[in-house]
Amino acid sequence: VTVLGTSTLAVGIIEGMAVGLLEQSAAHGFAPADLRLGELYLSGVAMAPDLDKAQHYLQRAAANGSPKALRLLGQMYALGIAPKAY
Repeated sequence: VTVLGTSTLAVGIIEGMAVGLLEQSAAHGFAPADLRLGELYLSGVAMAPDLDKAQHYLQRAAANGSPKALRLLGQMYALGIAPKAY
């Protein structure tokens, strides 16, 4: 399938590269990358949903003062979808 001249294979490759770059940034302490990865793993955009990874990255972002990460974690706990209680 081609959308606006870009194949779905190409889009998948680009998304995979973007996630890889975000993971590298998060590993080097770039807090906004933690938040974005948490959002992506929670929503399943560009990858299969992974609640363990979502919680991990959101907790790291929350520890760095992200109000959005705190809100998303709170929603995960309120909905009973947080894999681990801390």
